[in-house]
Amino acid sequence: MRARQPADAATALRQLERQLVLFDTGSSARKRQLLAVLEKVPLARARQVLRLQRIVCFLRAFPDDGAVQRAARRLAGGFAARVARLPRAERATLDDSGAAGSCTRHVYVAAAASWMQRRFATSVDIDWRSTETEAAVARLLAPLFDPLEAEAVDWSAAGLRNWLAQAKGSRGGSDLGWLLAQPAGSARREFLRAFDAAEVPLAWRLDDRAGISGNALPGPVSMRRGLRRASGDARSAIMQP
Repeated sequence: MRARQPADAATALRQLERQLVLFDTGSSARKRQLLAVLEKVPLARARQVLRLQRIVCFLRAFPDDGAVQRAARRLAGGFAARVARLPRAERATLDDSGAAGSCTRHVYVAAAASWMQRRFATSVDIDWRSTETEAAVARLLAPLFDPLEAEAVDWSAAGLRNWLAQAKGSRGGSDLGWLLAQPAGSARREFLRAFDAAEVPLAWRLDDRAGISGNALPGPVSMRRGLRRASGDARSAIMQP
């Protein structure tokens, strides 16, 4: 007799968590059925998203077979949209969790910020919500002005944002992108060192590529028949060079 499928996310999550470590006859089909349920039912709480994220990461790392891995990968591809449908208060609790659709707010060195800008230009920018941003951006921009210009600049957060908007002009783009493009030539190395020292807070809205569930183990994965490897001669293995 075929098991009745759960109709709600809480039940499906609980049943799938129990199935994770099982690699018996029929385990692949049961996991795929529960993944199919979770692909359709809405998640109302942030903690449910985190539980599903752990499940998806586990099944991508330890799949019974290719069908389970494909089902987990397909579910991972829609995490950002799931998070976007959560109530705002629930969404906010996911910040810095690494979940796709969440926001991570940190200070990064220039090399890391440049990499993020190249790969995720539309989803990373200066974190103007941080109380540290105004002073950090001011420290970074000040050497770019001559004394007369500096006297005319509004060094408040609103003034700095307005100045950056004018500097970007019709080209648009992010404030971070403009900053990292300044200056060119021999002064660039010094500017990048100044960027590191200024500790500019950045906000990065993770998409499905950057989130934990989508970024885990993109390469080939060995299928499992159990979690433990077959026992061998541990002494000989330790003595190997």
